[in-house]
Amino acid sequence: MTLQQLHLTVQDVMGSDNYPMHSWTIAGVDYGQSQPDSHVRSENSVKLTQVVKGEKFKFSYT
Repeated sequence: MTLQQLHLTVQDVMGSDNYPMHSWTIAGVDYGQSQPDSHVRSENSVKLTQVVKGEKFKFSYT
């Protein structure tokens, strides 16, 4: 599952309408909808297994 797919899943579970402003912070790196002149990396092709390194690994979703 990509971070984008996880975002859509979280939005669905919460009953939201896929509000575009969100980000993941994982190991000090921000992922989300990449914008020009932004430090946010694209979430579209990053798989959860690439950035989460095991059980009980903590990261945030804003």
